[in-house]
Amino acid sequence: MQQITHTLFGHQEVKFSRAAVIEYPRRGLYTLCFVVQPVNGRLPPLPEGYTVVLVPTSPVPASGMVILVPTEEVIPLEISVEDALKYVVSAGFLLPEKPSGSLTSLPQKAGPSA
Repeated sequence: MQQITHTLFGHQEVKFSRAAVIEYPRRGLYTLCFVVQPVNGRLPPLPEGYTVVLVPTSPVPASGMVILVPTEEVIPLEISVEDALKYVVSAGFLLPEKPSGSLTSLPQKAGPSA
């Protein structure tokens, strides 16, 4: 409990390096996430090729969950972490002002093969 309290309310800052999306909770559905920036090597060593992300819940992003995702499956977004947080807290109502590469830049599925 003491470590959790110190992490949440202490001097250490939790930082996200970027906003991204991952295909979660199943194929074809995408979830906004934040790539967790390691804090002075305090995260345990990850298996090679994996990234730690926080999948936030709305409207309280801190109640989300931490997931280890294969790095190649993390799709970075061209929006700031702050804009992505506004999006989550507003339950999707506040979209980023400049949508270039925003929440619509997901991979396109190939059509049915002939």
